[in-house]
Amino acid sequence: MELPIVDYLSDKIGERVGGTKEEKKASEFLSKWMKEMGLKVEVQEFKFLGWKPTREATLRVLEPEKMEIKPGLMLFSDNTPEGGVTGKLEYAGIMFLIENLFEWPKYAVVNDEGNQLAYIVAFLDGPTISFPLTKMGRCYGRAPYVLIGKKEYKLFKRWMDKGKDVVVNVNISGEILPHLTSQNVIGMLMGKEVNAEEIIVCAHYDSAYGSPGANDNASGVEAMLKVAEKIIKKETAKTIKFIAFGAEEYLMIGSSYYVESLKEKGQVKKIKAVINLDMVGAGNTLTIAYDQKQFDQKIIKKSIDRSRLKPCVKMQSVKLSESSDHWPFYINGVPTIEMNFWPYNHYHQITDTKDKIKANIVDRTAAAAYALLEELVFRY
Repeated sequence: MELPIVDYLSDKIGERVGGTKEEKKASEFLSKWMKEMGLKVEVQEFKFLGWKPTREATLRVLEPEKMEIKPGLMLFSDNTPEGGVTGKLEYAGIMFLIENLFEWPKYAVVNDEGNQLAYIVAFLDGPTISFPLTKMGRCYGRAPYVLIGKKEYKLFKRWMDKGKDVVVNVNISGEILPHLTSQNVIGMLMGKEVNAEEIIVCAHYDSAYGSPGANDNASGVEAMLKVAEKIIKKETAKTIKFIAFGAEEYLMIGSSYYVESLKEKGQVKKIKAVINLDMVGAGNTLTIAYDQKQFDQKIIKKSIDRSRLKPCVKMQSVKLSESSDHWPFYINGVPTIEMNFWPYNHYHQITDTKDKIKANIVDRTAAAAYALLEELVFRY
């Protein structure tokens, strides 16, 4: 089975961080693709605050053993001096980047005077990743931060549990980019009714720093457009929007802008449901996140049964978290569902490449999303 969207976004373009020319190229490709499908297309530009590294981040362990570790970037980190900062690691609690999902141990790099010079945060679900030091526009405070992975965390913890001092040198530098531009690509299948209610199917098309983003999230865009292909020839009373959101990896900048623009016009209430597809091309466990107060579980079960997903993958239903583009809608009262395969060993990695994607998983996730969309459009 062909995956043309995954192929173009992750292989032909590759890394496409929000606000870059690569992300812009991806948006132009998707806009053209949607128009050729027969959707009415609108491109919504927005400005946002970005960040980029200005030198390679390093993490050197000096005691109890000497070693070099390649750290992950924490976007919006403050800078160390050119030679970095050196100190002993002290446990500094848990960093709640995304509650109930990303709650990571944090270590302070402390000098002889007791000053905390930098922080090391441990990602516990796999290798080192890059991740923003923000949460829906709220910053954790300007200080130098880097990330380590599960393997390095276990090593540091084992040393510290044995009473050994862990002395490190952390070096990171970046700059704030105050006027970046990204864009949301909105494909519309207009409803027959005047002032029609809306259903949104969405997926972000940008990638994390250092990653070609095949699963995260070219796979979601592929699945979204497969859903569009299935329903585009049907007449509906409701308007269906297929939205490829930009700058999601800066923590939902594009979707937040979209929702805020609707709030200004008093149009949020027109949206009756949102289906968000994020990382749906690899893995064994499909996570379906939704609020049981918003959706009848029978509707979701019926849709999954129709898609033939169940024999192929495990499924679990969880509460919604502040993890992707569904969240700005959810906190504004819109019923939302997220489909996501987690965990994924190549999350935010250079190894998140198209060869990791299983076409049958993308197709069956798209079938599940389509079955759910049909329920919402024609029967809900």
